Amino acid sequence: MIPFKSLSPSVRAVILFATGCASLFFSGCATPPPRPNPEFENLRSEMSELRSVLSKAQTRLDATDAKLLILNDRVQTLHVQQETKTPVITHPADRVGSEPKIVAAPHDPAKGFLSDEAIQDFRRALALRQSGKLSESLLAFSSFVEHYPDHPFAGNAQFLVGDAYYQQKEYKLAIRELERILTSYDRSPRVPDALKEIVESYEALQQPEKAAKQRQLLSSLYPQSPAAAHTPAAAHTPAAAQPVPTAGTPPL
Repeated sequence: MIPFKSLSPSVRAVILFATGCASLFFSGCATPPPRPNPEFENLRSEMSELRSVLSKAQTRLDATDAKLLILNDRVQTLHVQQETKTPVITHPADRVGSEPKIVAAPHDPAKGFLSDEAIQDFRRALALRQSGKLSESLLAFSSFVEHYPDHPFAGNAQFLVGDAYYQQKEYKLAIRELERILTSYDRSPRVPDALKEIVESYEALQQPEKAAKQRQLLSSLYPQSPAAAHTPAAAHTPAAAQPVPTAGTPPL
């Protein structure tokens, strides 16, 4: 092989030129480096963020599991304490507003007085009267007297029947119902009030003689009662007149 230095300068120049051209040719035919793909880069970034989120979520789950274990231990401890603790008796004040339980004595002579049903019926009738419903209360009190004629409230209920008629200016009916107090409930504390309204009913009916008779009975039997104090004596009533008690009227 002929050494390159022994060649003439022109030949060497030609060889160098040819070598340069070949180098340029082969360098142009080489594969260019790949260009970066934007979608691939975005996907890679999203995957990286997802890994970060999952890592944080796993950390939170681990912390939650630890808290649940602690709470479970507390619940188990409280459960054991509850099973071994003495039951607490509720204070009576915690039951304020509940209906009282009425218990009658074994030998109570007034056992009927504690009848829940009778007392509730009387209260309902009284509520109707207090609300201004005289007609409805009249019927309710009449029903009470019919169903509980021996109840301690029966005399009061009978008076309220007559008083309802009196308030409605049904004087004849008022007299009839009020006189039943004198015959059936003569020991009722409402007898003086019944006599007073009988007097005023007779006066309203223009029957002064009957009014005077009932007025004299009231002032004689119950002189200290408020009913007698509010029922002035008639001017023509004889001073020496004797009282004429009705049947069943108790003496003083």
